[in-house]
Amino acid sequence: MQHQWNSDRLNGKCRGFARIVLLILVLLVFGVTVTSAQNEGAQLRVGHFVFDAPAVNLYMNGEIAAGADGTPTLYGSMTLPTQYLDLEAGTYSFAATAEAEPLESALVEAEALTLEAGHRYLLAVMGNVSADDLHFALIDETAALAEADITLSAVSIIVNNLAGVSTIDGLFDGDLFFDDLAYGDYFVLQDATEGSGTLIIADNNPEAVILDVPEAVGSPAHFFAVFVFSGTFSGAMWDGYTALYTGQFEGELTILDGGPIAVGEALPVEFTDMGQRVQFTLTLDAPAVLDIVQSGEAGLDAFARIYSAAGDLLYEIDELSMDDNGDGVFDAGWNGLSLDAGTYMIEAATFIDIGTGAFTLSVSASG
Repeated sequence: MQHQWNSDRLNGKCRGFARIVLLILVLLVFGVTVTSAQNEGAQLRVGHFVFDAPAVNLYMNGEIAAGADGTPTLYGSMTLPTQYLDLEAGTYSFAATAEAEPLESALVEAEALTLEAGHRYLLAVMGNVSADDLHFALIDETAALAEADITLSAVSIIVNNLAGVSTIDGLFDGDLFFDDLAYGDYFVLQDATEGSGTLIIADNNPEAVILDVPEAVGSPAHFFAVFVFSGTFSGAMWDGYTALYTGQFEGELTILDGGPIAVGEALPVEFTDMGQRVQFTLTLDAPAVLDIVQSGEAGLDAFARIYSAAGDLLYEIDELSMDDNGDGVFDAGWNGLSLDAGTYMIEAATFIDIGTGAFTLSVSASG
């Protein structure tokens, strides 16, 4: 199974599979930056892969997971977060509840799972509410990456959370890439570098088509993806189920200092290599409502983030507007964003940190 993203398409912006499927099939796409797990600890991110479930809170050892400000972290359905939790290695009791519900009303009952030092994990919320089978699946991303060579081509984790079928099968360029992937299980895939055409079918039946993207091509090296099918397959494509495709640059990021930026300024940004990001410092003496936009020539795919002075991620966005995607405009940013007085780091990047090209970052008073 392959993705319609090669390096030319990424840099030029036919983010074909992600864009087309996002628009047509409401595929949720989030870029994620991976860091290596600390040697003495472990890292964990939570993927909510239940199509018909509400947003959930995570409990660890009886305590709700919360951000730096103490606000409980909320995981929406069919999403994967952008940051990992840094945890000590060891055994944890994990549970998940609907938003703001007490632990006693857990949607996913408490389960003890062990995290090894030096490993990073994906804690997947799996199953379907209609099937009354919600549960956790702990995926060791470190072990998954060790099974393949990401310096040759992309590595993907394919997750089958699709009820109504026994197994799913994946073909690329007419060849079988995986088969008999059971409901609730996953497969680690080393992408091919040549060929085209992705086809996902159910129960070895060519007529039971789950996904058909004839124009899909091989993916670049240093790209790590998670591809999830979830819901209930009735036999008709996209009836009762959806898909989540999320990917990230796999390697060491290079964070460049762009210096200060002030309201009313527009500064140039250029990415010459994969994995580059540029951070600008914005200092506000008073609260302000701002337009913050990272834009490039047609085809370049921007990704913008805002951090607090302490380095906490406050906002991130892949699109300023979806309305102009058809014209190849993939600017990122915010119109009418309210910020308190203080110091912020505005980070300019590209989608999944693979694109290269020239951009402009502008900060202006809204309205």
